[in-house]
Amino acid sequence: RFTSFAVTEKTLLATGHPDSQPDQSFLVAINATDGTDRWIAPTPANAVKGGSAVDPNGRIIVVLENRQLLCFDAVP
Repeated sequence: RFTSFAVTEKTLLATGHPDSQPDQSFLVAINATDGTDRWIAPTPANAVKGGSAVDPNGRIIVVLENRQLLCFDAVP
């Protein structure tokens, strides 16, 4: 189940958790061309709905339901 999305030129970023495992939250980067996963990172809580964004420098920001704010560095 997905809770938020952000899109860059080459990547779809999504946060979510498996339907049967709501405590297994993640952030995934999906190749926009072929749909393969570039990488997956576990998160300590679910992201709020619409709680992901990418800044102009390519950093990924995710707001979680437990009030944490995560920032992932841009990958060249």
